[in-house]
Amino acid sequence: MTLKRLSRLGSLGSLLAGSCGAAALLSLASAGCTRVTSGFCTLDEECKLGQFCALPASECTSGTVIRGEFSGGQQVPPTASSAEGTFSLLVNDTGGPSSYTLKHTVANATKVELFLGRIGKVGTRIRDLPLDTAGTLTLDPDTVRAMKVGDYYLQISSPAFTNGEARAQLFSLSPDDGRDVVMLRAPLSGRVSSPGNNSPAKGSVQITLDEPNGTLAYTLQHSGLQGTVTGLHLHRGGFNINGPHVLDLPASAQSPLTGILDAATVTQQLEDPMLYRAQKHLWRMLIKSGLTYLNVHSDAFVKGELRGQLLPTGAVPFNVPLRPPQGGGSQAQGEGQFFLSEDGATLAFRLTHTVTGATGAVLVKGMGAGRQTLACPALTMAAGADKAQGYCTVAAAAANNVLDINTLRLGNVSLVINSTTAPMGEIEGALVVPVIQ
Repeated sequence: MTLKRLSRLGSLGSLLAGSCGAAALLSLASAGCTRVTSGFCTLDEECKLGQFCALPASECTSGTVIRGEFSGGQQVPPTASSAEGTFSLLVNDTGGPSSYTLKHTVANATKVELFLGRIGKVGTRIRDLPLDTAGTLTLDPDTVRAMKVGDYYLQISSPAFTNGEARAQLFSLSPDDGRDVVMLRAPLSGRVSSPGNNSPAKGSVQITLDEPNGTLAYTLQHSGLQGTVTGLHLHRGGFNINGPHVLDLPASAQSPLTGILDAATVTQQLEDPMLYRAQKHLWRMLIKSGLTYLNVHSDAFVKGELRGQLLPTGAVPFNVPLRPPQGGGSQAQGEGQFFLSEDGATLAFRLTHTVTGATGAVLVKGMGAGRQTLACPALTMAAGADKAQGYCTVAAAAANNVLDINTLRLGNVSLVINSTTAPMGEIEGALVVPVIQ
């Protein structure tokens, strides 16, 4: 039986974003909550497991909350976009329109579309949604049931990504609807940290979320750490998005390290009042959506020596620190942010840098005067602009001036940012694709 969730239809715009509306806050402040429901709390940061928002009984109605969190990493192929967002839908179990709110940071968004499709797969387009921040959907019972178990997703497009910059897989927040057993894997590398670091250490991690039993199994291995392990933390956040803890693994330097967080341990961690667990009631959805990462903290890299984005696909994100070449006098620096698709055929990029007067950005193969410029029309059109993003096509076989997968994986490709004062390259860095060991 589906667990009922309670909400106030009149203030969905602010309620479903994580806090009560003004009227509700006034009511709570003046008269107190006449009935704290099992389904809701006042703020995301104050929620217990399975709660959303607390309201007086007279302002409540029954419903089920379906939610999605946007990221570029959920796209197929993924993007390296830093855009985020939230979609919250209150399905009215008594029938009639279901109300939703939509918030996102996609620049110059062109459309929002609803698709039928499982996570990690390209789905079938169902319909457009307005770009408005709120609205209603009329859904048949079969669609509602499919949405609850993650069979639908939303996609937001932009001029840089006409087929989708950010995606949000939709899931019910009711524990009764969580029936998946999900395995996620990630290579561990300093190049996945945000910003990327130069630690030579490497490793891999595998996480299995067993929703029916409420457990989290893990297998972790690493080598070459430059410091002593001080923490193994699962954080909220997509690629290059740093976020708070969700769950902690035992802080052990052992490698390989295997174990299971049983349901009691998971609950104890998430309900610990001494720990800050922002939106902890979303933990299952965040893990299933690829919106958590493992951070291996060490005393040599306090903010994290190794990081792995826990994804349900084989796509791999990584960062490339950009610095002046040897002998260069520039003070500029930057980072190339890349996401290699699971099939190895698409390399998404995003540029961040402090170069003044940038004139272009190129991928090159080889070293010195003999290096070759590799074709990537989107990168050429970006002209080296800060925050530029797009896709490069990766060929399966090597050819003249072509970016191919073998050369890329061997680390023989570099990103170069040119400028008016340094037309042959002001800052650059080699692309190192992390590999699951």
